[in-house]
Amino acid sequence: MMEASSRIPVGGSAFGLKRPPLIKQLQAILDQYPDDGQILKELIQNAEDAKASKVCFLYDENHYEKDPGKLAHPELGSCQGPALYAFNDAVFHETDWEGICNLQNSGKAKDPMKVGRFGLGFKSVFHLTDMPSVLSDRFLAFIDPQEKYFRGGGHREELNNWYSQLPHQCEPFQDVFGCDQEVFKTGSYKGTMFRFPLRQVPSNLSDTIYTRQKIEDLFKSFKRDANLILLFLKHVESVELCIRKQGSPMQTVFKVHLQADCRDEVRAKRHSFISQFPATTWCEEPVKVVYPISIETLQYGEEIGIASCRER
Repeated sequence: MMEASSRIPVGGSAFGLKRPPLIKQLQAILDQYPDDGQILKELIQNAEDAKASKVCFLYDENHYEKDPGKLAHPELGSCQGPALYAFNDAVFHETDWEGICNLQNSGKAKDPMKVGRFGLGFKSVFHLTDMPSVLSDRFLAFIDPQEKYFRGGGHREELNNWYSQLPHQCEPFQDVFGCDQEVFKTGSYKGTMFRFPLRQVPSNLSDTIYTRQKIEDLFKSFKRDANLILLFLKHVESVELCIRKQGSPMQTVFKVHLQADCRDEVRAKRHSFISQFPATTWCEEPVKVVYPISIETLQYGEEIGIASCRER
């Protein structure tokens, strides 16, 4: 049955609540999230909800090729410089691609076991970048809320097409976290890698300039309580911080992980913990699982501490 249309007097004008521009909404979100180690924790939470077991962050100081004819936009060379990468060993599904584009509604509220699946927290990355990109499975996508380079606020395309038509656009991903020539030949990446080109000049999104010192502060803030983070996760077992200086190979500078002697038991207990939750509703009674867990933190290859907890 066809719905009746509205009937209004002749004349007058449109009236009603107005939605603020996208940039204003993102600025409001940034006001809610501190510009510190919380940014890395939000990305870890997203990896956790994807059931990833490994998370790595990389600060890359390199500058990559920026031939205007081999980039999606002639001015995208400004995004070919220093960047922060976030890798996890899970793969995007179509719902993830949809979720990352939603400004505030991530759908995670429908699943009591998900804590941060591309909700507001992910948008905290705009503290440090104007154009995040993500590579996962068959696709490479760019998010451009200011629409400086892509109409509609971004673009997603199969990896094969990017590499064959605009190879310099792919160069920052080569030889990073297992993304080798074979990946570009097959057009499939078994993991998820975010790249956040660091903001070099003030923009409409933020006036914050991200320098090497800002990244060092970000890493230091994360390391202060890194040994506690794994206590509250169900899937992630290790987190690494890495750097790659100009012309040098990638180097791991910090790692926090479950020790090998307790890993199998922790996996089994975590599985038991998760299995006690209904699929789509909240539990009426508290759920409790007790098990030993040893968490080790390493810096520059030297052990700096072990934390233990016997209850979750």
